[in-house]
Amino acid sequence: MPLDSRCVFWPGDDLVAGGDERLAVAREFREDSLRWHPGADAPGREEGEGEMTSQNATFHGSVTPDAEYEHPAGLPIVRALGAELNARSWITGEFDNWRDCGWSIPCGRDGGEMQLVVAPASSADEWTLQIAPVRVPGPLGRALGRVPSASAVHCYELATEVHSVLSRQFARLRWRWDGSPDEEHSTPAPTRLDPTR
Repeated sequence: MPLDSRCVFWPGDDLVAGGDERLAVAREFREDSLRWHPGADAPGREEGEGEMTSQNATFHGSVTPDAEYEHPAGLPIVRALGAELNARSWITGEFDNWRDCGWSIPCGRDGGEMQLVVAPASSADEWTLQIAPVRVPGPLGRALGRVPSASAVHCYELATEVHSVLSRQFARLRWRWDGSPDEEHSTPAPTRLDPTR
């Protein structure tokens, strides 16, 4: 099985030992929607264990292709979000082609370092978005006292800003912590975490 630039490997997976059998942990972004971030459903993570790590959204609307980079689609959304977030006191970096199926931009404020990713979904006018820490430690890292590069509060704050920008141009926004938003498991706007979680 050839490696594809869109495949995702969980941190700590040993891709050398075990050969193709170890590639079973690989997933494609579009197949598993927004659960690509290591914190979302990494092997060994039990539901309710640890802090929520990512805000995920889907939304609908047409976008004019970017004049500079037509592929992958969605760069105009990332450019607009970056400009608007900068105007709202967020620090954003340069956009980057994310696994040849979307665009990412680093975002930060108040010590939190996050990555915002936008990619087209299955239908022509549907989009997916994820806001997640740039770094999330695995079990060993957590045991050694390492923490994510952004807290759930940082992700929530960025998600509320992004929501206010997207809601002006796009429809049917759905948000969910650590999973793919669907009709049953989503809210129309980002939500704060359950304090008992």
